[in-house]
Amino acid sequence: MALAVAGFVVAQPALADSLTFNGLFYSGADTVHIQDTATPTFAEFVYSGGFKMTDASGPTLPIGTSFMAWCIDTRDNMQSSNYTLTTDSAYAPSSHVPLTPARIEALERLASNDLALVTNAATSSAFQLAAWEIMSENSSTYDLSAGNFTAAGSALSAIGTAQGWLSNLGTAAPTLELSVWRANVQGSTQDLAVFAPVPEPETYAMLLAGLGLMGFVAKRRTLQAA
Repeated sequence: MALAVAGFVVAQPALADSLTFNGLFYSGADTVHIQDTATPTFAEFVYSGGFKMTDASGPTLPIGTSFMAWCIDTRDNMQSSNYTLTTDSAYAPSSHVPLTPARIEALERLASNDLALVTNAATSSAFQLAAWEIMSENSSTYDLSAGNFTAAGSALSAIGTAQGWLSNLGTAAPTLELSVWRANVQGSTQDLAVFAPVPEPETYAMLLAGLGLMGFVAKRRTLQAA
């Protein structure tokens, strides 16, 4: 379900969808105390894990499509709202979320390496904690026990799993690509991260070939009409 947006990111224009928030994707929520000492400071006990969203209106996804999404900013709320799906390069972040190229690449490596391992509440919490660390940490080292962003008190012991994933991001080219559902009303509504397979080069070649053929047919019909 997390990959249900594959194919729509490239092919569809920016259109608003009404997404319904259906709570955590896996039952048995993990509660974690997170803290960010960067300005503005933030400290709170939160539910950590992927969330289940359902497209109630289309047109980007078929109506009724459900998928797993992830928080980008710890300071905003998860809720039903109107969203627009955008690629990371076109994403205009809120003031709390500087989505830099380095962070995008790290998030995509995290997803490429470990998203397939997310099968329950504990691993879902671990993935969210690792993503928050990547998004919020201002130093060059991802460490959930040090730096400006830290986590403690995971009820499901997800912090250790998250730290292991962060320590092994590697340098390989990501196989999953980040896109963002941006809330159309900014201020307190959470923007959502989703991941889909990186399109193969032949996919683009076929798309371009198809567009070229359509152009050739249209031109031929115009000449015939003349």
